[in-house]
Amino acid sequence: MTVKQIEIIGEACNALTDKLKAEHPEVPWSPIRGFRNISVHEYFGVNFHLVWEIAKYDLPNLEEQIKSIVSSLD
Repeated sequence: MTVKQIEIIGEACNALTDKLKAEHPEVPWSPIRGFRNISVHEYFGVNFHLVWEIAKYDLPNLEEQIKSIVSSLD
């Protein structure tokens, strides 16, 4: 997982409707967008230890949350 891939996840979250995000408060939408903003605008200020922690601990949970949302839309 690269910083760019995490940015893409943040950009994808921005494209979701407010209604969908409100229906799934279990997903940390705001921190996802916040990290995207930091990584885009302050690339050299990105804490790569934090990126590792996100990739290792947060993204697997986020993946499961998104899979659950997608399956509920079918």
